[in-house]
Amino acid sequence: IGQRTSPVAPSLDNLAVDYIDTSSITLVDPSFSVAGNPLPQTDAYIGISGTIAESGGTVTGYTQKLENVSSVSFAGLSVDTEYRIYVVSHNTAGTDVKTILAKTGAITPALNALAVSNSDAQSITIDQPTFSTAGNPTPTVHAYIGVDGTISESGGTISGSTAGPIDVSASGYQFTGLSSATIYTIYVVAKNSGGYSVRHVGRSTAVAVAPSLDPLAISSVSAS
Repeated sequence: IGQRTSPVAPSLDNLAVDYIDTSSITLVDPSFSVAGNPLPQTDAYIGISGTIAESGGTVTGYTQKLENVSSVSFAGLSVDTEYRIYVVSHNTAGTDVKTILAKTGAITPALNALAVSNSDAQSITIDQPTFSTAGNPTPTVHAYIGVDGTISESGGTISGSTAGPIDVSASGYQFTGLSSATIYTIYVVAKNSGGYSVRHVGRSTAVAVAPSLDPLAISSVSAS
């Protein structure tokens, strides 16, 4: 004798992130506390947090949709951006929705070695810093100067500087008003939400030389 079972709505377990990089998010394969009968269709949606929304199993404002999936992996995402993912499972008996927030990674900047283009008794000029890895989002780039042995860096924070932070993201900078015949250290810190990069360079100012006049000479004399 045949017997017909009643439809049962699916019930999803909570979602979990398996892998994230700068442009992709992969979830642990969705699982069910109640599988559902008949076999449900499971769709996944992703959108920027605050833009994507869900109501009654209908998702709006999404940027990508995966249909009838058993695994969830989104690629081609924007770097350093918070996304919301919805997984919607439904059959004739009902719908279940689970959601999770996940943020793509940032790219940490990496500075090249610093270069000093000029120095004299009272100034040192540093060239505009360059990068082996530019970083994303665009990092802040600040320069500091201090007397060698007094200025120091820890965790991207500079202490003991006599000048700085100076924005050197778009150009070099001439530090002026320095003491002559003194060794200085210049630090540059590039920083974004992914991390920071620090480089430093030392340079001594020149010895100040007092002027020396030649003996005076009279070239002409008149009555007045």
